[in-house]
Amino acid sequence: MKNKIWRNWKMTGAALIMSCSLLMGSGSAVLGAELAESDIFLEDAEEINPPEESETEQELDLAEVVDEIRTMEAAETLEITEIPEITESPTATDIPPFTDSEEKDQTPSYKMWITPQQTQIKAGKELLYTISVENTGKCPLKNICLQSTFSDTSLEGTWEEAEDAEIQEKNLKLEKLETGIKKEFYFSVQLPETQSGKICLYLNGTAEYEEEETGELRSLVSVEQSSETEILPLKADFQVTKTADRTMAVPGDKVTFQICIRNTGERTLHSVVTTEKFQLQNVPVRFLEAEGIVLNKARTKARIEKIEPGCSVGLLAEVTLPEKLKDQKLVNEVSVTTTETGERKVTSKTEIEVYRTAETPTPEPEAVSDEGAPNQNAEKKGQAASTHPKTGDPMKPVLWLMMIPGSLLAAGWVRSRMRN
Repeated sequence: MKNKIWRNWKMTGAALIMSCSLLMGSGSAVLGAELAESDIFLEDAEEINPPEESETEQELDLAEVVDEIRTMEAAETLEITEIPEITESPTATDIPPFTDSEEKDQTPSYKMWITPQQTQIKAGKELLYTISVENTGKCPLKNICLQSTFSDTSLEGTWEEAEDAEIQEKNLKLEKLETGIKKEFYFSVQLPETQSGKICLYLNGTAEYEEEETGELRSLVSVEQSSETEILPLKADFQVTKTADRTMAVPGDKVTFQICIRNTGERTLHSVVTTEKFQLQNVPVRFLEAEGIVLNKARTKARIEKIEPGCSVGLLAEVTLPEKLKDQKLVNEVSVTTTETGERKVTSKTEIEVYRTAETPTPEPEAVSDEGAPNQNAEKKGQAASTHPKTGDPMKPVLWLMMIPGSLLAAGWVRSRMRN
């Protein structure tokens, strides 16, 4: 409505302009006639009033004004048609399904996480990891492959069997992973008892996706993750005890020693070597053979292959005391070394008192009392002699004194019988 009023005003203004032009033309003609009658020269008249325009020029000016008005109206009409009227906001169904920018956002991608069961663990135990893989892109992924390596190349991990996954050459392969899906896998490694310090697990992941236009498989940039774990070393320790079957002995006795080695640490002991050392030179103490124990040719050294934590192993060794041994105290010592403890030695010793008799008694039959019972005062074999030995038997004079009256009585009785 406003546009129509504006056009009417423009048409009215154009008509007024044309009327004024015609009036000015006629007025100029009257003024020219009056000046011609006066004595004013033509030059002055031209200065006062310019020469009038012809009717043709006036018509051209009017046509130009009309054309300009029509051009302005056409421009206004074009502007009106280009500006759409404001309507209600479009609903969700009016939004186009996809645009070029949204199609570019459909880039395939994925993420990986490594979660160790423990950040600190003792050596000799099993370390477990949880490996998570998530498809964060806009299209399915194919041929996902997870490769694992450790900073310590001597370590080798093991993948746990999982659904839709295949283990090939210690690598885990997943055939397909849909958009927005997250899967977890388990990976473990057995730590040796000798392990210590920090170890790092490196995980490398590769995947492919199918291009929509060509259907070809394209490889994604590999993803790498790592996780560090501190390994606490195990303690290696052991105890040695040694005992003898007697504390006193005489020359010629055979003494048996018992050696007990107990693993009191956390590590398994290997190559446990036991060495016997006797105070007397040229008097060797020899180990007795036993299952699982390796002896040298002289049987003065014994090697045990391994002793588990909390377990113990016993050894037996024997020595025969020389006949000409003097009264003295003998010390027998044993030393033990292991591979785990290095140069450290653990020793244990035992002492034996040796007594030598002043005169070696001759062998005698076992004494028998009058009642026929064995004499309780008889010495037992293997017992040590007294430090103050006595020669002879103190009971012999008494026996002779008792036998003389008995003999006389017996002779009298026999003689009286013969007389009768």
